[in-house]
Amino acid sequence: MRTVIDEPRVKAVRADKLVSMTDEQRAAVQDKYEVNDSGYASALDMANACQSTIGCDGAITVQWCGMWLCIETDGYTHS
Repeated sequence: MRTVIDEPRVKAVRADKLVSMTDEQRAAVQDKYEVNDSGYASALDMANACQSTIGCDGAITVQWCGMWLCIETDGYTHS
């Protein structure tokens, strides 16, 4: 089943910067959105809210359910 953010290597626009996501990160964002939309209008909206990190080997962050999630390049997600 294809999802809203199923484009290869999604680049979400955030504050005039492109946030590059791996397939695993994109899937993790979709999974978290399906658990709780946390106020995002869509999974793509949540992907667009993702921010890059500094010195974290490609990890991205996103606010979700009142906390910051860190999503590693392999999709491992932690707060």
